[in-house]
Amino acid sequence: MLPGAEARHAKLSLLTPQERECLRLVAQQRSSKEIAQALGISKASVDTYCNRARAKLGVTSRREAAQLVLEASAGAPVTGFATPLAISGGPAVVLVPSVASLGPVARLALILAGAAALALAFGMLLSGLQGLNDVIESVRGQGGPR
Repeated sequence: MLPGAEARHAKLSLLTPQERECLRLVAQQRSSKEIAQALGISKASVDTYCNRARAKLGVTSRREAAQLVLEASAGAPVTGFATPLAISGGPAVVLVPSVASLGPVARLALILAGAAALALAFGMLLSGLQGLNDVIESVRGQGGPR
């Protein structure tokens, strides 16, 4: 191991399991509120864990701390958070959480949004069919084929 890598590994070993888990979820682009819901703790606890981890790692932001944790678990540097990351042998950073990780209110909102989209699609289908029916009726009214 390189001296820098050894120092980083030593710092990472100081993190508690709660701090690591919070940073793992930060890497998934989750807010403190979402992390709190996922872990069953308060938002203030999430912020405390992230701040302590940031201080232990000597970085200025929780995203930097999350990146260090990802690098350590992947064994390779991780670049950016804008897109899902596929690192061979390492975890993938997912920008959209699974439905199972959503709280009851978020699930209800997802169901309602799906129902609204389905109703809109059905309305568009009926409108298209009505338009087609109007065209057929106008052709029949002009003495077209029956």
